[in-house]
Amino acid sequence: MVDCVPSELPLNYRFCGVSLYKPRAASIRGNVTEMGQHKPRIAILGLHLEANAFAPVTVREDFARQCLERGEAISHLARQKISHLPSEIPGFYQRMDETGPWEAMPILVMAAPPGGPIDQNLLNDALDEMRRGLAAALPLDGVYIANHGASSATGEVHFFSGSTRSISRRANVAHRDSFLKQSFSISQFGRSCFGGLM
Repeated sequence: MVDCVPSELPLNYRFCGVSLYKPRAASIRGNVTEMGQHKPRIAILGLHLEANAFAPVTVREDFARQCLERGEAISHLARQKISHLPSEIPGFYQRMDETGPWEAMPILVMAAPPGGPIDQNLLNDALDEMRRGLAAALPLDGVYIANHGASSATGEVHFFSGSTRSISRRANVAHRDSFLKQSFSISQFGRSCFGGLM
């Protein structure tokens, strides 16, 4: 279920699709307490593209011009006053930092300006990199995925439905008590892709 975030919160908390209130963050920490006294390890992933079937195909260079970040660079940028990361990622970091110690396991964040569908080979490469990164980051207590809900790919129109399942299930990220959180821009396309997952 997608929670609403009030408009009186700072901009990087708004429209992110998930509640970042203390009770939600505390529930992540509650599961961790039962497993032992350690900081929760949360993987960070993201892919933002608002796609239009009539625009030219979106390629790697389009992401490189706006946001193509990996590893610790994501954590560094997320904690800066201003960065080119999608705004919900700094908001997630800020709220997690406010609620206690945690260990970010940033893997890949990609964002491109609105354009055509993402090149299928590029999408496949990105999903493979995410899977490898998740496998290398194990064990994890949770996964945060920041996606744009109005995306498509040249070979698979509704790719986010499949990629979300692929990232979370095929990677065998963590045990059954782990959290998978997503934030995405809700559009009619996004509702159709994610409707069965929320």
